[in-house]
Amino acid sequence: MTVASTESSAAGRKALAFPQERASSPSFGDWMSLAAAGLAGSVVLSLLLAVLGYFYGFSRALVVWAIWWALAGVFVLRGPANALGRSVAGWREPRPDEGEILTNAFIRVCVAAGENWGSFTHRVARGSWNAHASGRNILAATADVLTGEDAVEPVELEAMLAHELAHHRHRDLLLAGPKWWLLAPLALVDVVGRALSHVPLLGPPLAAALWFPFRWIVFPFRAISSLASRPRELAADRFAVDCGYALPLERLFERFAGLERSWQGGLFEWMLSTHPGAADRIAEIRGVEAETAGIPRLVSEA
Repeated sequence: MTVASTESSAAGRKALAFPQERASSPSFGDWMSLAAAGLAGSVVLSLLLAVLGYFYGFSRALVVWAIWWALAGVFVLRGPANALGRSVAGWREPRPDEGEILTNAFIRVCVAAGENWGSFTHRVARGSWNAHASGRNILAATADVLTGEDAVEPVELEAMLAHELAHHRHRDLLLAGPKWWLLAPLALVDVVGRALSHVPLLGPPLAAALWFPFRWIVFPFRAISSLASRPRELAADRFAVDCGYALPLERLFERFAGLERSWQGGLFEWMLSTHPGAADRIAEIRGVEAETAGIPRLVSEA
C-alpha cells in the first residue's frame, strides 16, 4: 500500500471541511485526578519524609516534598514526556512493513484533520487489538491490527488513529507525565511487594499486607481518573467523526461490543472503567452525524 492509494480509503467515509476542536485543554477532572495522584503519592512518601524529618528536621522534609512536586512539572515538556511515554509503555519501533502501513494511514488522517503528519512519531504497542497515544506526539497501534489475520481494514486503522490524534489535539495527555511521576512511589511499593511475594513462607502474606492499604490509597485517583476520562474519550470519537470516520468507527465499536466486559457488575466496576461502553459510543457517533449532516464535506461517500 502506498501514499498514492489515498482514494482507496475514501469509500464509506466523509470528512468535515474543518474538523471541530472538541477540547483544547485538560478538563477539570484531569486536574482533580492530578491532585489525587499527588495525594496518593504523598501518603506513600509520608513514611520516608517522617524519617527524614526526624533525623534532619521537618523543614528539610518539606523542601524535599516540594521538590518532588516541582519535578512533576518537568514531564509537561515534550522531551521528558516523550521519553517517559516510550520507556514506561515499552513500545517498539515499527518494522518496515508496519511502518509503511502506519505512515500511509496517518497521512490520510492528517489530510482530513489538517495536521502536520511529520511532527508525530509512530510505535508498535504491546497488547492486542488497540491503538494508543502517549507523550506529546507519539501514536501507536498493536501489531495485530496492522498485519496478520486480525488486521483491521485500512480505513478502520485510520479511524483508530484519528481518535488517538484527537487526544493530542485536545491535550488530554498534557498531565499524564506528571501523574505518572506523582504515582511513582506507589509503583515502588508494587515492585517491593512483587519481590516479597517470591520469598518462601512469610513473603506472600507480607506482600499482601503491604499491598492492601495501598490499593485503597490509589482507589480515589483511579476512580476520579476514570470518571474524567470518559467524556474525553467521547470527545475524541467526535473528532474522528468530524474527520469523516463515522462508519468505520462504528464498525470497530460493534466489534468491541462483543469483547468488552459488561458493567452490570455494579457501581464499583463502572467507576473504574476508563472508557464508555461500545453502545454509548455508537449512539454518540450517530448523534454527531445527525448534528453535522448539513455541513460541507471534503470527501463524498461512495
